[in-house]
Amino acid sequence: MKPFKSLGLYLSIIIVISTFWVDCSNAQSPLNFYTLRDGWVQYYQQHPELIAIPGSGYKDFKRWEYFWETRAYSNDPSSRGDFSLLGKALDEYYSGNGSNQDASIIAPNWRFIGPELDISVQAQGLVNAIYVDTINDKEMNTIYAGSNSSGIWKTTDGGDNWYNVTDYSGVTISGVINISGDPNNGNILFAATGGSFPLSSDGYGRGIIRSTDWGETWQVVYPPQPSDLKASFNLVSHQVLVDPTNSERVYALIFNKLAFSNDGGDTWDTIFSSYRFHDPGVPGDDYRLLREIRMKPGDPSVLYVASDNRHWDGFRRSQVYKVTYANTPNPVVHRVDSLFPDYKYCNERFALAISPASPSSIWVMGNDTIIVIDTIIHLIGHDSVVLHEETKLKVWKSDNDGATWKKVFD
Repeated sequence: MKPFKSLGLYLSIIIVISTFWVDCSNAQSPLNFYTLRDGWVQYYQQHPELIAIPGSGYKDFKRWEYFWETRAYSNDPSSRGDFSLLGKALDEYYSGNGSNQDASIIAPNWRFIGPELDISVQAQGLVNAIYVDTINDKEMNTIYAGSNSSGIWKTTDGGDNWYNVTDYSGVTISGVINISGDPNNGNILFAATGGSFPLSSDGYGRGIIRSTDWGETWQVVYPPQPSDLKASFNLVSHQVLVDPTNSERVYALIFNKLAFSNDGGDTWDTIFSSYRFHDPGVPGDDYRLLREIRMKPGDPSVLYVASDNRHWDGFRRSQVYKVTYANTPNPVVHRVDSLFPDYKYCNERFALAISPASPSSIWVMGNDTIIVIDTIIHLIGHDSVVLHEETKLKVWKSDNDGATWKKVFD
């Protein structure tokens, strides 16, 4: 679990980059990749001491730069650097039968212009998810790997050879965070797409995608209009869970809400959103991403869900929720993190585990972070705060289905 990035720089990245994520589908957007990049380059030229400091934001900037410089390029100088070029290129690609095209009205001929591999800052090529097929392939030679910016790759020979299974399915260049299979039907797979958090340089999200042919082709099943790229641009999702007792019942963590489907992913509804649980004294809306979901072994009516602390205005207290009657028309949701002893500070996110041998036993791992304001800096027109951090890893455990908790590691 990574410690916090510098809050000041993180907030500045949010302030600057979030604007173009909102407007990137608008061809008239005044924001330009090269203008933003040059501003960051100038800043780090003025503050070279930050380049080597962990958490300074330099690596995040370089990853963002590498992700976008090949996606916002055009031979037409009037549109060069426009973030909407990505959507236009995809629309044109799919409208031309979606295979092996090497020309475009945006760039007459495709050519390699980067990124060159620099392992010190490279973000592309990371593997975020692994799923091993134990249903159709008892030898377990069929494996799926989800990358952070180039979709899903599959091997059927135990990893000796791999091929991409999402490139020609209309879900290309998506970051993949989680791959889950139907425990009763090996032909059906789901994947949660997106970066590791909103505006992440690790690849944007298309929502939830599904395969019904053993991973060979994929379709967007959430949001309900997959043909509209703008509707799902950067729709970060983190996990899909299929009820082992009922394959038609599917749960998904999509942005800040727990969604469910009763027809195998064809249609979706919402159980709850993290907006619902507001911490007293927190200004503005109480936004978080939902990151992990676990089902109580042997009881599909009980779920546990964990959030992170991400927010447009900074950080919030991470939360853990228990959902009862989850597979009924009237699920009940309540928080359990308020019961954790010695949980006082700003936790980055929680991780969950439930014992199959003792289904009433739940473990929650987190890191309490003590944040100390150090200095004020000025960054691209925005006041920001640089922080020092002291992180303490903690583990809490409940042996009675979350009714009471004790700290078992500090």
